Amino acid sequence: MKAQPQFNAKIKSSPRCYKCGGSPHPKRECPANNAKYSNITFKLDTGADVTAIAESDLAKVFPKDKMPILQQPEKPLLGPGKTPLDVIGFTRLQLKY
Repeated sequence: MKAQPQFNAKIKSSPRCYKCGGSPHPKRECPANNAKYSNITFKLDTGADVTAIAESDLAKVFPKDKMPILQQPEKPLLGPGKTPLDVIGFTRLQLKY
């Protein structure tokens, strides 16, 4: 009896969208193109009490009708060299990564 040859075949995974990673569809037809929210990239200091983002980035993340209500800060926020930061307000958000 002859030994059967071994094959190292690569199994193709089902195609995924390059934009959202979802079910197969062309990038130009991706449902994420019509999303009302955008992702932004920023550094998160896990040892900091707060994370600050620019007002322009906040506008990129939330459409005007979904903008979170900003509360007045209770104390000044200080940057490098203890320089006060110009803060328009704060809110609590859940971050996903």
